[in-house]
Amino acid sequence: MKGDTERKALPGGGWQGQFKSGAFIGVESPGWTGAPWAPVAPVLAKRKLWIIEAVPKDKYYLYGKIELYVDKEGFVGAWNRKFSWNGELLADFVPTAGPTVEVSADGAKEMITAFGSIYLAGVNLKMDRATVTGFPLKDREKTPSATRVPLDPQAFDYQALQNRAK
Repeated sequence: MKGDTERKALPGGGWQGQFKSGAFIGVESPGWTGAPWAPVAPVLAKRKLWIIEAVPKDKYYLYGKIELYVDKEGFVGAWNRKFSWNGELLADFVPTAGPTVEVSADGAKEMITAFGSIYLAGVNLKMDRATVTGFPLKDREKTPSATRVPLDPQAFDYQALQNRAK
């Protein structure tokens, strides 16, 4: 992941940036020997997390335990792990986020995660496969990314959603 090149304030709120060219995942990187879905450039950073364990009461539920990892500082979901009833790890949901940066517009400063999660992977360990999303695959240097854009709550009214679904 090469990151973004610039950030600018959007009229009405939010921030926009551009991604640089370069490989995001292994399949895009010539000579890569790791998992094709694995991120190429992100690094792990030690963060303080809450680990929430959920064990279903219904013995016929698909998973025997689910672990949710939540960042203590930003309250952002950091990991989701699903286990069989025998304790075997079956699946991971892995989000990564861009760096936290300080931005300012109109004299106001705030810290934002640069363009939210830019790599999301649902990994099925039992089947040895994964689904990856969260970044533009083609022409990423021409594709803007926006974060913290204000949304009209009425856009999520059930009638508005129903009208758009037709």
